[in-house]
Amino acid sequence: MFCIIAAEPGAAEVIRDNLRKRYSEWRFEVAPDAERLFQYAGDRPDVVLVSRFLPGDSASIIRRLPVEFPASHIVLLVGVLNEQAKAYVRQAARRGLTNVVTGKLPGDRPYTIFAALTQARQELLEAGEGLEWREEEVPEAGCGDQEAFIAACPGQTQEVQLKPADESCRDALTGCYTRRYLENVTLDSPYSVVFVDLDSFKSVNDILGHAAGDKVLAAFGKMLVENLKGRDLAVRWGGDEFVLVLPETQPENAEMVTERLRGEWKKAAPDAGNLEVGFSYGIGFGRKAEELQVAIKAAGRAMYFRKREASEAPLLKKYYDSIYTRRSDGKLVLVAANKGGVGKTTVAISLSLLMARSGIPTCLCDFDFGGPNVAVFFDIKNRPGVERLSGKKHVERFARELLVKVENSLVVLPGPMDKTLPYFEPGQLAAVVDFLARDYLVIGDTPPEFWTKPWLDGLFPRADLVLAVVDQSKFSEVETKDYVPKLVMMGVEPSRIRIVCNRFSAKLHSVKKVEAFFNAGIKAKKELPRVIAVIPEDWEDFVKKGYRGEIAGLDDPSSPWRKLAEEAAKELGLSFGFSRVEKKNGWKDKTIMDLFRRR
Repeated sequence: MFCIIAAEPGAAEVIRDNLRKRYSEWRFEVAPDAERLFQYAGDRPDVVLVSRFLPGDSASIIRRLPVEFPASHIVLLVGVLNEQAKAYVRQAARRGLTNVVTGKLPGDRPYTIFAALTQARQELLEAGEGLEWREEEVPEAGCGDQEAFIAACPGQTQEVQLKPADESCRDALTGCYTRRYLENVTLDSPYSVVFVDLDSFKSVNDILGHAAGDKVLAAFGKMLVENLKGRDLAVRWGGDEFVLVLPETQPENAEMVTERLRGEWKKAAPDAGNLEVGFSYGIGFGRKAEELQVAIKAAGRAMYFRKREASEAPLLKKYYDSIYTRRSDGKLVLVAANKGGVGKTTVAISLSLLMARSGIPTCLCDFDFGGPNVAVFFDIKNRPGVERLSGKKHVERFARELLVKVENSLVVLPGPMDKTLPYFEPGQLAAVVDFLARDYLVIGDTPPEFWTKPWLDGLFPRADLVLAVVDQSKFSEVETKDYVPKLVMMGVEPSRIRIVCNRFSAKLHSVKKVEAFFNAGIKAKKELPRVIAVIPEDWEDFVKKGYRGEIAGLDDPSSPWRKLAEEAAKELGLSFGFSRVEKKNGWKDKTIMDLFRRR
């Protein structure tokens, strides 16, 4: 059995050493952070053991775990079950991660770390074994050194110590602690700091008077004191600024706590006339007491950045809207395949070249993160790709500078150029497409087995046309029948799907047979997908030219490539006037080598 132990540095090694005493035949590997954890995804481990305190974005880790380790037994080490731990458990449960070990390691009985390696928590309870601790589950001598666990895993085991406070440490108006009280706090485990600033508070003082302002401050402080749990601290930092110290809380969970407080404030806020008093916040993170002031400063900077970003958002929108007026004919075409090696990328590149050469401004986006095929074709090197957009909120600030002009009317958004797999929140790539569609016909090259790729979430429903590529030479009746249901599952209506029968040969299956099996998985028989192009007619010529890095017949007016572009333009309602532009630009046959020589 192969087990990955993903835990904070120092703790992971102690956990591994203790588990080896019980499971001597197992192979254990340690991942000290989230990046190293997901590097093991391709190794298909049997068990993945993940600490809540693993360095990295825990919300992102929870989202990615079931996707990248679909066949692994995943166990979460949650630690002492406080409010933050409970929020973490709920968040994990929404992703189907229910094997949680709670309490000080080796864990609360009966579901200790030793039981969790080989059993699912629910199975243990359903079997009726969760009521009593079974003797055989008690760790043997030396197999579960609790002292070693506790010494190495402070985040899992230790609590924050707060010195007793008298009334002189509380702010008289708000009931929150004063800044001086933080000098009496001992923080022995990781914690988050939230820096809060009330919005529109100056206007309340200026318009309604300081008495109204005091009323707002008193209500806000009372709301914080009543809604923070356990060892969480609310401190009045000064004026309308507050600091929250949340022990044993990762930043993403601190954001959940703060957003819950926002909801409580909406219910508790006093009447301020037409003024709506909300709040802005930023989050910092620390591991020891001596890092507290640094964490507070970081949270303050984050808060002011958010505040400035929010105030600038309407101006930015107005500015960009004035420059980039959305085109009424901005369209999205996605090129898809249910498996690799069927010529999908060739179809995407060829269609993009022909659309651009017909005078239609076109942007080819490489959403197949598995390999830089588009960048290689156009000889794009030494510059960033789509990975630069990962995590960005205002894509319009970054997307345009990543575009590479490769021909008149054709630009390319390269895939990852740093050989990493960038993480995108659901809908982020769709936002990129929405921006690019203001100026271009967007053609996206998607990865094989597109339904398994989380970064495509929200992209397929936006597509005006999906070109489903079928390699006739690798035709499989079962695979082809399952093709359309996968597209429908991604949010594509069958009426927006068209089939490209690539590498066609009359010696093989007929186009009608391909269509029949392709549509066999569709219940409604109206507006069925149909074949709009077969490429190429000369299969042997295609193979020969493919070895030379060429696309056979790309610039032949009678070629099936031209037929594909004409049919796609018709489906999209675009004018395809190739001959006029062709004469103006004096194009002749070009191969990949011609493209390289021009650059």
